[in-house]
Amino acid sequence: MTIDMTYKIPKTQPDLPVELLDHILSFLQADPRTLSVCMSANIVLCHLAQRHFCHILRLQNVPKHPPDGPEPPQILKLLTSSPHLATHVRTVRLVFRFPSLIERLSLLSTYESHMANILKTLVGVKEVHLGTKRPNIMSWETIPSTFQSEFRIFLRRSSVTSMGIDYFTAFPLSILNDCASLRSLSLVGGFSFSPNGGVNGSEKSTLGENSQSTSRPRLERFNFYGVLQDSLSVVVAWFESPGSPDLSTLTFFCAKTSHREDHHRITRLLQMTRSLNILELEFGREICLFYNPLAADVAHTLPHVNLLLASLTKLRHLKISAVFSSTTDFFVSSDGEGLHEHTVYSHPLSWIVLFLTPLLEHKNLKRIIFHFKIEMTPHVLRNYVSWKDLSTVLLSIQSSSGLKKVRMTCTPVKRPLSEKKEFIEVFNSDEHLSQLVETSLLEISQL
Repeated sequence: MTIDMTYKIPKTQPDLPVELLDHILSFLQADPRTLSVCMSANIVLCHLAQRHFCHILRLQNVPKHPPDGPEPPQILKLLTSSPHLATHVRTVRLVFRFPSLIERLSLLSTYESHMANILKTLVGVKEVHLGTKRPNIMSWETIPSTFQSEFRIFLRRSSVTSMGIDYFTAFPLSILNDCASLRSLSLVGGFSFSPNGGVNGSEKSTLGENSQSTSRPRLERFNFYGVLQDSLSVVVAWFESPGSPDLSTLTFFCAKTSHREDHHRITRLLQMTRSLNILELEFGREICLFYNPLAADVAHTLPHVNLLLASLTKLRHLKISAVFSSTTDFFVSSDGEGLHEHTVYSHPLSWIVLFLTPLLEHKNLKRIIFHFKIEMTPHVLRNYVSWKDLSTVLLSIQSSSGLKKVRMTCTPVKRPLSEKKEFIEVFNSDEHLSQLVETSLLEISQL
C-alpha cells in the first residue's frame, strides 16, 4: 500500500471541536499509519494530523513492504512544501538495516540522502534515537559518509537534549563531544573512541566553527547496555578524555552488563558523579553463587565484589536486577549401565548482601528495588535459597539510613502458569521475608 500525499482532501468540516480533535490525535503520535489516514479525511483533520505526525518522525533507510506510513522521500516533500511542519518535530527515530540479498540484486534505492536532507530542515528536535532493525547489529562505518556528516552537524543543534544509540558497533563516541545541550544519553552496542574523534579535515570544515566549542555536555541521565564484552572500557576511556560529557551533574544512572570485568569500570564511572540520586544495575550470572546442595563440592566460589558505592553519598533510590536459576545435566556412567543427573543451583543473594553492606553508612538511601528473574521451581526456591542474610542487612540499613521501602518483584521464566502464584507464596511464607513484610518495610509482587 502506498500513501498518496497529493490526494485531494475534502473540504467538509468535522462535527467535533478542533480542540477536542487535536487532543484525540495527540494519542496517535506513535501510530503514523492512522495519522496518514486522518490526513485524507478533511482539511481540518489534515492540518491537525500533519502536526501530530511530525511530532515523532520515523525514518528508515530501506523501503518498507508494505509501508506503514509516508517514507523519507514523501516526508521530505511534505516538509519542503510546508516548512512550518518542521517546527513541530520533537523526536526523530533513525532506523537502519542492511538491504536483503533480493533487495540488493534488484538495485533497490535506499533513503540515506533523503534522511540527511530531512535533518537539515529540523530546528526544534529534542530527542534523537539512532538504531538498527533488531536483531541485526550494524557497523557505523557502513553508513554513507554524507549522512554521517549531516548527522554530526545535526547533533550540535541547541535544541537536542536527549540521544540514544542502539545496536550499532564502531560508533565514534567523540562525535558527541561539544554537544553542549545534551542532558540524556543512552548507549547500547559497541563503540569506538580516538582522541581526535576520527574527524578528518574536510569534515571539520563542514561542521563549522560551532563544532570547535569547548563547552562540555552536562549529563543528567545515562543508560548503558554493553552488548559487546569490551564496549564499557571504551566508554570509560571516552568519559575520562577532554571534551567528553561531564558526569558530575548526573542524577540517574542505569547499567546492564553480564561481564564481571565491567564492575570496576562501572565503579570508575560512579566515582565521576557528584549528585547521583538513582542507580539501577542489572546483572547476569556473573554475580551468582553456584552450588550443588546434594554434593560436597561447590562449582564456583562467590565472585568478588569490586563494584563500590562508597562515593554515592546522595544516593536515594537503588534497583538491582539479577537471575536465580537451576540447571540439570544427565550423563551415563562409565560402564554404560547407569543414568545419573547433576543439578547446579545459582543465586545472587550472597553477592548482593556483600554489595549492600557498605550502604550502612549512607544516610540518604530511601528505597531499594529488587527485580529477580526466576529460572527454578518453587520447590527449589523454598528449600535451597536462604533469605536470612539479605533480611538482616536490609534491617541494618533501615536502622542506620532511614530506609523507607524495599520492593521485591519476581518474574518466572520458562515456568508453567500454574506455578506463578506459588512463587509469591514462597516469598510470603519465608520466615525472614515475612518479618519484613509485617513491618511494612518489604513489598512483594510479581511481574
